[in-house]
Amino acid sequence: MIMIFDDWKEHKKETVFKGLLWDCDLSDWDWQKNRAIVVQRVVELGGDSDWYAIMQLYGGPENVRKIIRDEVFHLKGRNLTFVLTVFQLKLEDMICYKKALKREKMLGIPCATNILKDGF
Repeated sequence: MIMIFDDWKEHKKETVFKGLLWDCDLSDWDWQKNRAIVVQRVVELGGDSDWYAIMQLYGGPENVRKIIRDEVFHLKGRNLTFVLTVFQLKLEDMICYKKALKREKMLGIPCATNILKDGF
């Protein structure tokens, strides 16, 4: 795994920028239960401090890798390419790809085929 955040334990304590969760009620937010949405938003929109925050919150790169692979249902384009590269993941192992294959089969449109392309 490429260790961009290999100093996550020693790095100053960070918190996820609440603006990334603009559409969520954070008054009673469960950060563990909602970890997939938190990680997805950081992948899509977060800065360095947000990446450090999820590393610290979820126990480091390996745990974040597992969340991305097994729990984040929607990633596309450059965001997906980034996590595949940084976390040395295979596209075929990603839950977002598996879900796209199912949508493609059900709807008959190229969901999985276009998953690495940016756009809607």
